[in-house]
Amino acid sequence: LPIFDYNLFDFFDILGIANALKLWVCVLLEHQTLVFSSDFNKLMLVCESMTALCYPFKWPHVYNFLDAPVPYIMGLLRRTHDYELYKRSGTVAILDIDSGELELPEELPKFPCEAELIEEIKKIMVEYGGSEGIDLLKGKGL
Repeated sequence: LPIFDYNLFDFFDILGIANALKLWVCVLLEHQTLVFSSDFNKLMLVCESMTALCYPFKWPHVYNFLDAPVPYIMGLLRRTHDYELYKRSGTVAILDIDSGELELPEELPKFPCEAELIEEIKKIMVEYGGSEGIDLLKGKGL
């Protein structure tokens, strides 16, 4: 992965591994992706982590147009945007960081070897996350 300013352990802690993979699939399939939170730092962490996880690909799409007919990843502060308005669109993947709810735009194709990938991520988190990684796995029931 490229060097960036956020900790992927925090990313997986916020989303959980399964939701992180689902959101990643939405990004890889170039779905419009909205992330809501009342916490600006969590918004940045999740959006930047998602673009970093696309490595070695670069995220070439706009990062700032809500009404654009192209794929995007957008973080919105809850107090400045109406979450329910976007939720009703049906074409956008929406993550509510505060509640942990992930709404998908359609039935996503099954990610190849999903269970194996989840297990590998767990192993890496335990190995490189020390007690923090173990606590994370216990706390999320993963």
